Amino acid sequence: HGTRSGPRTHPGTKPSPGSNHARSWRILARSLPPHQIGIAEKISQARMALRKHLMKNIDRDSTKAETVGKLCPPCGLCCNGALFGDVELQKSDNAKKLAALGLPLQRMGNKTRFLQPCACFKDNLCTIYADRPSRCRAFECRLLQKVQAGNISVDTALKAIQRTRQINETVLRLLRELGNAEELLPLNRRCSQVMSQPVDLSRGKSVDIRGELMMAVNQLVHNLERNFLC
Repeated sequence: HGTRSGPRTHPGTKPSPGSNHARSWRILARSLPPHQIGIAEKISQARMALRKHLMKNIDRDSTKAETVGKLCPPCGLCCNGALFGDVELQKSDNAKKLAALGLPLQRMGNKTRFLQPCACFKDNLCTIYADRPSRCRAFECRLLQKVQAGNISVDTALKAIQRTRQINETVLRLLRELGNAEELLPLNRRCSQVMSQPVDLSRGKSVDIRGELMMAVNQLVHNLERNFLC
């Protein structure tokens, strides 16, 4: 007489007062026999752990998408022929669908590839982004990895992108001045074409431009290796 009876719980349970888990356990304590309490607790803990894991993955994917949205549109170096000469399709890629979407494919033995610059890369955006090949989907440049790991800021990465694109544009300008207008070829092949031509010492300006090209290419390679290639 005179005592206040608290919530009925089964002996051996340890609910945290006021929590949703505690309220659930009070209900279970009234409805389950003793031998099923432990099983129910394990199921509850597993569900909570799974939910936490899923939420963590959702947060990580959301952060990654946000970072990609900030860095990739101003860049495009992995699509415009600066980083790669070609990209090989994988078994998981649907070659017929990609070709129908406008991606020109080449057969090399038992392998299928497409050349860079990518024909589906327009206005610095991928026109087949939702259906892009698996190699494109999986690639993450070093800058993107550093930003996602928290090692550098987005602003620092954007400055590196801007600087590298400026050097890339310099290389393209010098190639045109030297008479190379093969805009559909990857950058390394265009440079090889120009540098393999005999040097005409009687054309002083051409020799100077060629020297500028060599220095610009060295700068570009240095930046690509340091900030983009993994």
